[in-house]
Amino acid sequence: MIIDSFETPIARPFLRERQRRVYSGKKKRHTLKTQLMTDENREIIQVAGGFRRPKSDIEIYCVTRLAKGWQEKPKIADKAYAFEKIQVSEEKAERR
Repeated sequence: MIIDSFETPIARPFLRERQRRVYSGKKKRHTLKTQLMTDENREIIQVAGGFRRPKSDIEIYCVTRLAKGWQEKPKIADKAYAFEKIQVSEEKAERR
């Protein structure tokens, strides 16, 4: 199972308080964070999205619940998940 998170751009909210909740300093725009889990066949197992405020990948992983059948499967992720019992991939992702 492969786990990764990414930021999806959204339109800038009108109210300043809402703008602060969804602003990403890393991307320099307003975004929502989404986590995606896939299996070896590249089929999507779970999508957890719409996370506001700055959240790390590991925080999102801890909040989301994985179905019981998938909990014991080996997991591969990037360095952001190093604190969990997940195999960390050393390969760099290809840029498209």
